[in-house]
Amino acid sequence: MLKSKKNLLKIVAIFTIILITIFGFTGCKRKKKNDTSDEKSYLQPITDYFEGIKSKDLSRVAKAYPDFMKISEKITEDDINELYSQYESMYGANIKIDYTFGDAVALTEDEINDVESNIAAIVEDEQTIDVTAAYYVPVTITVTGDGITNSSEENNNGTESENDTNNTEQQDVIVIQYNGNWYVV
Repeated sequence: MLKSKKNLLKIVAIFTIILITIFGFTGCKRKKKNDTSDEKSYLQPITDYFEGIKSKDLSRVAKAYPDFMKISEKITEDDINELYSQYESMYGANIKIDYTFGDAVALTEDEINDVESNIAAIVEDEQTIDVTAAYYVPVTITVTGDGITNSSEENNNGTESENDTNNTEQQDVIVIQYNGNWYVV
C-alpha cells in the first residue's frame, strides 16, 4: 500500500511538471492588470499633451512628441501662458480643459507612408523615420471658464447661446509608433 502511494505521488508530480511546462511555453498564464492598457497605449501621448497644457507643464507637452520634432525648441512656457490668456479673454477666469477620445482608426500602409514623407520633409537631420503603426484619434476638446458654461447646458430660451457653441472643438490627432514608443505628430 505504501508503495502505491509513492507511485501515485510520483505520477502526480510528473503530471504537474508537464502541465507547468506546457502552460509556460504556450503563454497560458494570468493576464497582468496593465495588459489592457497596452492595447490603447497610443492614447498616452495625447493625454500627455493635454495634461501638460492643463498643468502648464512644458516638459509633459514635449514628451508627447518625438525628439526629432524638437518641440521643446519651438514651444515655450510663454506660449502656453499666452494660450491661457487667450482662453481667459474668451471664456473668463479659472479655465478648465476637458477632452474625450473617439474611436481610433488605424492608418493604412499608404497613409503611413504619407505620414513618413511629411515627417521627412520637416526633419532637419535627414534621418529615416520608420513609423511602425499609426492612428487617427478623434478628440473632443471643451474649454470652460467662469464666463462660460459647458456646451451641453442651455440658456433660458432652451437654445444654446452663441458662446456655448464655440467652446467645444473636434480634432483628429495622428499618433505614430516610432522606435517602440507612441507620439503625437
